[in-house]
Amino acid sequence: MHTEPIVESSVTAETLGARYRGAYAAARFVRALGGWIRGIAIVLAVLFLIGGFASLGDQGSDEAFTTILFAAILTGFCGFCTGVLVSASSHLIKASADTAINTSPLLKAETKEGLLTSD
Repeated sequence: MHTEPIVESSVTAETLGARYRGAYAAARFVRALGGWIRGIAIVLAVLFLIGGFASLGDQGSDEAFTTILFAAILTGFCGFCTGVLVSASSHLIKASADTAINTSPLLKAETKEGLLTSD
């Protein structure tokens, strides 16, 4: 006969479920924020290229062309990398919530499965 461990706590399964659903919502928000940052970085890089080349006109020198190209690439690359890092942190939030759900003695197996499959 298998018995569940009895843990006395003032925290109910509904409260824990709401907390874990909130953690998953935070992970989705952070992932979306990283996507927005990547998109904005690419748009800024393209705008730097267009604006820089438009301001050069026919009189542009090789140094100015190289500077504009370098600034656009650097902006796009740094912004894109920042977006990737922000999105990667969403995986840490989700992994923490998964671990907390799976190791919680306060939740029944069906509740655990429902929380893990809802995301």
